[in-house]
Amino acid sequence: MDNKPIFHVDKNKCCGDGLCVNICPMNLLKLKEGESYPSILEDKEKNCIKCAHCLCVCPHFAISIDGINPENCLKIKSTNYVDFDKVEQLLRGRRSIRQYKDQPVEQEKITKLLNLASTAPTAGNSQQVGWMVINSKKDMQQLSAMTIDMFRNMVVKKHPLSQTYSLEGIINIFDNGYDVVLREAPVLIIAHAPKNYSIGIVDCSIAVTYLDLAAPSLGLGTCWAGFLMMACPNWEPIQKYLNLPEGNICCGAMMLGYPKYKYQRMPARNKAKIIWK
Repeated sequence: MDNKPIFHVDKNKCCGDGLCVNICPMNLLKLKEGESYPSILEDKEKNCIKCAHCLCVCPHFAISIDGINPENCLKIKSTNYVDFDKVEQLLRGRRSIRQYKDQPVEQEKITKLLNLASTAPTAGNSQQVGWMVINSKKDMQQLSAMTIDMFRNMVVKKHPLSQTYSLEGIINIFDNGYDVVLREAPVLIIAHAPKNYSIGIVDCSIAVTYLDLAAPSLGLGTCWAGFLMMACPNWEPIQKYLNLPEGNICCGAMMLGYPKYKYQRMPARNKAKIIWK
């Protein structure tokens, strides 16, 4: 059994400034009287969520957390990160891509995006988001067809959502040869999490949004696969086809590929509705 402590301080580097003590979100650290370095409260190590805030805030490279050393972490290059104009271009310039080039997406790029998306915040740093990548045309076509099968069933049973989402029209478009479900995208990314994890949808949504915003930096475009997300929890054939890890459910789905067209401008949107108190 590995009995190494989660929280480790290099006493030769620590200056006792208490930054790590003040920033710990679980309030687990303290500076003992007569000591110039912090320690974790007795019997409280089990409550550490390994967020590494203590490691990241220390300017002296004095703290390691769960075997992660500061020398092995990426350095934040600027406290200002990116200026607001560039952030605005990134966020407002983002478009849902519904027409893609007939071009495969390199596995290296997908892996790079998913590794970045996996750094998105999760409740209590639980990191329970998992990923499934589907990049087979046959699988994509099959998933679209099964989604439409569920829509047909909803129309026959006069499900209230069949009118809300004009499902008969969607079915007609699909039957006329246009995949309105997955838009003939070359790749589908599914984020999944344990069914009994109550914050799974939130964590997956944040992670998929990271993926969404990062994709253009690699020349790729995305679109949320809303129709498939509607079908996943309600249509058993899709659940069997995906065969996610036991106990896990689809909490987010996104199309990915090279955009067929380039957008030239950002449309206006309504101003924020703000209540000041």
